Amino acid sequence: MSSVISIDRERLIGAIDPKLFGGFLEHMGRAIYEGKGTCYLCHGEDGEGYGPEAAGLDPPPTNLTDATFQAARTDGELMWVLRHGIANTNMPAFVGKGLTEEEGWAVIHYIRSLKR
Repeated sequence: MSSVISIDRERLIGAIDPKLFGGFLEHMGRAIYEGKGTCYLCHGEDGEGYGPEAAGLDPPPTNLTDATFQAARTDGELMWVLRHGIANTNMPAFVGKGLTEEEGWAVIHYIRSLKR
């Protein structure tokens, strides 16, 4: 006889104490941002939008450190961008095309740490 355990993932994630795992997620997100996510190429290592491939992009890459940008976007909206990209820009989809959903959430956690 087998049992199936159902886990409400949203509730479980909501129960994770960011004080315990926040540093880990930020570290993991940074490693992805600067590594296989290649975010730094356009957004720059500091997130200000001046990466080595940013010159000549129209529109320019978003300044991820900008407090106004950070306040205007929910984590869900950032995940939507990572999943679908942004039409008529050079921002491609990443989640499902090289990054897992968990890696996408880690990148978002790191992006939140860049706010100035």
